[in-house]
Amino acid sequence: MNGINRQKLCKVQAGQSCPNSDPIMALRPINWELIEEQLDTMVPKINGSETV
Repeated sequence: MNGINRQKLCKVQAGQSCPNSDPIMALRPINWELIEEQLDTMVPKINGSETV
């Protein structure tokens, strides 16, 4: 995902592809169940309220 801040996203219709977002979208999908399981651990670390 290097350079994601420089990617230009475009709205596409079904069956079309967008060359700028295809490399990003080809990655594995987000595992929302895993995020939900680990959310209570991640939030304090993100906020900096937990020391390592």
